[in-house]
This record gives sequence, structure tokens and C-alpha cells, in this order.
Amino acid sequence: MQAAALWKWSNALHANVPADKTVLRINMDETCIRLHDGCQRGNLVAEAGDIKKSPKSLTENVSSRDGKACCTHVSVICDDQELQPLLPQVLLLNNSLVSARCFRAIKAAVPSFVLVVRRARAWMNAEVMVWWCKVLAEALRHVQSQRQIILYLDCFRGHWTRKALLAMARHHFWVCLIPAQMTWALQPCDTHVFARYKACLRTECLAARVQRTDGSLDWADLVRAVTACITAVLHHEPWLPAFEQIGLVGRQTLVSARVLGKLGLRVCSDVGDQLPCFADFQSMLPAGAKVPISEFFACFTRSGPHSDA
Repeated sequence: MQAAALWKWSNALHANVPADKTVLRINMDETCIRLHDGCQRGNLVAEAGDIKKSPKSLTENVSSRDGKACCTHVSVICDDQELQPLLPQVLLLNNSLVSARCFRAIKAAVPSFVLVVRRARAWMNAEVMVWWCKVLAEALRHVQSQRQIILYLDCFRGHWTRKALLAMARHHFWVCLIPAQMTWALQPCDTHVFARYKACLRTECLAARVQRTDGSLDWADLVRAVTACITAVLHHEPWLPAFEQIGLVGRQTLVSARVLGKLGLRVCSDVGDQLPCFADFQSMLPAGAKVPISEFFACFTRSGPHSDA
């Protein structure tokens, strides 16, 4: 079972944390953010209902290009509420959609915990992953002597290329992958964060629209809305319960009934703290993927943290 394999991997990492360190659990995941989110189902006031019945339209006049325009939020949560505001929240913007001038204005306006990056493609890949590991290490450098960082990542291939895994080892991060096709039940960002975050974002974007006579939303407005949601949701909420309820804290005694129900389990049996067997690792990765065991555990080898990625 994939959940049992995940729990074994997580438990084994916790069991090997040095006695002079405590664990800092981090979950990183990407979410797509559209410039035009489209309409949501809901109630119409009487005037809007009359307009909808008339030849006029309530549909927003958006070009096909703008309707598909989006960016990526590389979102990060941890189980320490004091450290949460220090984690870098990265926004990947597409350079064909966001002009250099607009990008400079956005970059100058965002707070220090939001990093905006303008690229040819506004999504995560191995190159961005290596850079993100460096940024995270810099943000947490002051606590790494006391904390052992465990990164929980989904099985998107860009997260665990050889270069990405060696970058994690170089920065002394331990990695644990959420099984493929199981993030909806076993990844904290998916189970506890994104629904609240997206609801907040819709509210912030609507508030920005009503400030404009034409009801439009530009990239600067969107980034301001995202920043407000990061502060209101990611920084405000304590995320330790998310890791506990999924069983990612070195034991599974606190796994919630909701998570067990998703997994089709009535109770959570003890899985121990021995590393999963090779077949378990294969079951967690996408079908046909090769298991880079040596790179997954490069952080435990003498050469791993110093390997050139």
C-alpha cells in the first residue's frame, strides 16, 4: 500500500535525526493561478438576473490569450508557525505575458517573502528546483544547525531529477516523496491549504476588480492578491496539524479519521521505522520510473552533500 510505504519512509527519516536536532517538516507544491479565473456558480441579484435574461451579456469580455494566461505559485508550508513567514513563496511568471517593465514594478512592490521570477515557461522544472533549494537553504540558514529539514514533495519528475536530489543533499535536506496519484489524500498542501487559499484568492481578486471602472485585473493586481492570501492563509494558520493528521511526524497515532476514510482504512496499524523495500519505492513513483536510490539518500553519504549538481 502506497500510504504505508510513505509512512515507513517518513518514520525512518525521523528515526535517524541526530539527538541534537529537532525536525522541521516542509511541504512544497505548485499551484496554477489564472489571471482570469472564470465565473463561479452562485446567486445573482435581481438586476443581474434581468440582464442575463436580456440580449446583454454577463460574460466577461476576455481574449482567448488572456483567458489562458496563468502563473505558478511554488507554495511552501512548514510545521513551525514562527518560521513559516520566512519561507520563500515563489511566483513564476511567463515573459511573453508579463512585460519587463511590469515585472520590475511587481518585483519592487512585493514583500521579501515573495520572490517573483520571469521565465520563458511559468512552471517548475529541474533547473528551477535546484535554484529553489538554494533559496530555501538561505532563508533557513540560521536554524539549520538546530533543525533537520525533511522535504515532502510530490512525484512530479522535476522534483527528483539527479541534479535536484543532489542539490537537496548539498543543502542537507532530507527528502520524502508523496506517492504518485495520492497527493489528494497524503499531501498537506492539497489536503489542508489550497482550498482555503484559492477561496481567499477569489475574494481578493473580486475586491481588486471592483476598484476598477472596467472590472479588469492586471498582473500587478493578481500578485498583490496572491501576496495578501499568503499572509492571510499560509502565514496565519498553524500547519503542524496537517502533518500530524496525514501521519508525517514520525508516527501515525494522530492520523485523522478523514484521512483514513480516504485511504479506505478503519484503523492505522504500526508500520515501524525501517526503510521501505525497493518494491515499495517503485510503487510510490509513477509507472515505469527508475528509482534513483543513491541520489535519494545522497544526504547520508560522504560525497552526497559535496557533489557538484
